[in-house]
Amino acid sequence: MSLKPVCESYVGKLLIVSPIYGWGWTRLDEGAPSLDYAQVLQAGSFAVRVHEFFHFKEMLRGAIGLVEQPNHIFDKLWISLCTMSVGIYDFEQHLCPRMDVQMAPQQPARASGWPEFSTSALLINGYAHIAESEELIDQFRAAQRHG
Repeated sequence: MSLKPVCESYVGKLLIVSPIYGWGWTRLDEGAPSLDYAQVLQAGSFAVRVHEFFHFKEMLRGAIGLVEQPNHIFDKLWISLCTMSVGIYDFEQHLCPRMDVQMAPQQPARASGWPEFSTSALLINGYAHIAESEELIDQFRAAQRHG
């Protein structure tokens, strides 16, 4: 459940986040209305500028960044991207089959080492494929369909 150390070279660069259904997309903020996955799917993929990576239990587990996709429903939200599948992944040749995604208007706290967003403001939870390009995500999905 980790990323290859070479992934840390993406600090300051853009990655593409392509939503997948997973176990659904939800709002986790207190008293929030439900989130319709159809809206997420229609909005499509978006770019994230990586600000930092984080380790948890001595493994490189994910990244924190800012969505940079003008006119996208998630533009300007902070995002944490976390591996949750067993394996060692990167953003080019070995994509993680499901990365957990959380987004909010403010940067996550890191008191425990794991990024944590406040539930007192907008907090979105979902799942995605993440890569250096949309083309790599398309190739990954095609390979999954064809076994």
